[in-house]
Amino acid sequence: MSISMKPSDWRIMDFEPDCGQQCVLAYSDNSDHTFMFQGVNEEQKHRWVGELKPEFAQSIAQAIAGRMSRVPLNKPEWLRRSERRG
Repeated sequence: MSISMKPSDWRIMDFEPDCGQQCVLAYSDNSDHTFMFQGVNEEQKHRWVGELKPEFAQSIAQAIAGRMSRVPLNKPEWLRRSERRG
């Protein structure tokens, strides 16, 4: 497994919280003893694959934020490169 740093690769999933506990609950899939989450759409089922350690999750969040906060170029890339040559 890997974590993509490109926002174009991400998928956003909606989950509906349990009314009483106000959190998303996992249920056990008895076939292979894994935890499952059900999305808002009844057809969406997601398997729990692991948990990130807080330090690693923080470094991932910082790397993503750093990539997303880059200053955009005012000039097209091809124009900027051609000016450097000439």
